[in-house]
This record gives sequence, C-alpha cells and structure tokens, in this order.
Amino acid sequence: MLFIHLSVNESDRDAREAANYDGGLYGTGNNALAPTLPVESKVELPPISSVDVTAFNVAGISLGMELDAALEAANKQAQRRDIAAVRTQSRNGKVASLTWGNVNEETIVNLIEGTGDTPEISRVKSIRYSFNNPEALVAGALEKYGEPSVRDLNKGKLTWCSAERDIKSQCDMKKPWMTIDTYTVSTIGILDITDPTLVKAPVTVGVAKPIKEVTAEDEGYTGPLPGL
Repeated sequence: MLFIHLSVNESDRDAREAANYDGGLYGTGNNALAPTLPVESKVELPPISSVDVTAFNVAGISLGMELDAALEAANKQAQRRDIAAVRTQSRNGKVASLTWGNVNEETIVNLIEGTGDTPEISRVKSIRYSFNNPEALVAGALEKYGEPSVRDLNKGKLTWCSAERDIKSQCDMKKPWMTIDTYTVSTIGILDITDPTLVKAPVTVGVAKPIKEVTAEDEGYTGPLPGL
C-alpha cells in the first residue's frame, strides 16, 4: 500500500490563520497587495455667527417682556401702522396673546405665565409677524437685525441664533432664535422669534399654586414697508 504524505507549508498555515488573510486572492498570504480603498475626508463646516436674539425687538416688543409693557408697545405700533386696535385673547382669565394687523401685515404675540421667580407675571414667549412682501421683509430685517447666522436659500429661510456649544456650525434651537420664511407661502414673508427657555416653573406638590421704529426700502419696491 502506498501512503502519500502531504506536507503543509508552515508559512501558508500561518497566513490562513492570520486575521487579515485574503484567501490568496492577490497571490499572497496577507492583504499587503490588496488595493487601498479611498478614505472619505470629513468636511468641517465653518462656525456660524452667534446672535443674542433676546436683544431683538419686533414692533418694540422683546422676548421675556412683561404683559403691561408689551401691550403698551403693541398699542403704539398699531397706531403708527394705522391699525384700529389690538385684540387680546385670554385663557383661564389671563391674557394669552395679542394680535393686530391689516391687509398688509399681522402681528401675533404669545405670552406665558408661571415662569421663573415671578410666576404671577405673564411674559412674551414668541412673536409671529407676517408681511405681504417677502423681499421687503427680508430687506427690513437685514437692516434692523444684521446678517443672519444661517442662510438656507433652498428653503428660503434666514435664521438668527446662538451656535451649539459643541458643534459651532449649527444653531442651538434650545436657546432663543428667530427665522424668516419666504418659501412656505410665496406671497408672504413670515418672521418667527421665540424663547424655548421660557417655560412654566414646576408646581411643588402640596404647595398652593401662585395667583396667577425702524424702516427699510427694498430697491425697486414702492409699496408699504414692514413694521418691524
């Protein structure tokens, strides 16, 4: 009987047991000759310009402003814009919003009560200002508030905000921000400004709940100017 002894080359066995063995596809016991795949380089976006939106005002009204001061400013603005009156809407006996407008514009001021150390005082939480000429609204905003932190031309949106602490190229939407949207409704520019940090203070169980002018001309535009 003839016995044939097949010997295994030590180096071949070591190669097959190696973690990077390529199956001999490239004629070697390792992948030293395998083609090098391109490594995608991470593009680092430039930091945005942080803006303190709490320093802004719309029609003389700022975020966090108390109801009495906001109502006084609203009445003055309505008079300047030849608007008959400021309408108020109440919830649970408290003024929740102020509204005034005409055929060209509308302003809605939303209030929140029960915040911080003065839970009995209602404060401005957000403002929405709509104007029937988006280009004029953008021109007036750029003149009054300066360059935005972000320009998203594809969505027709400008944003003023604070940068994220860890990602300086992004807005921190948990802090006060302001946007102008000229895309959602093509014939109307919509300005929104809000303070997400203004929230109702938690009520402790067992404790009684406390009683609660600037204008800008857009080149070639001769119609009414926004009342920011």
